[in-house]
Amino acid sequence: MCDPGMIATGGGYKINNGNGTAYQSLPVFGTDMRPDGWEVNVVSGGSASGTIYVICAPWI
Repeated sequence: MCDPGMIATGGGYKINNGNGTAYQSLPVFGTDMRPDGWEVNVVSGGSASGTIYVICAPWI
């Protein structure tokens, strides 16, 4: 999630362990309808773990 006053301009992920295939990587929108985080949805053949990244910039 981005800090207050910042918006998400991009993001991504890395699957670290296990069997997983990402089928969505998209911004999360707050109640003000501004992108403020990043979400990744994964289909896993068992268990998987990973890291999600978000790139934030000031909202002007």
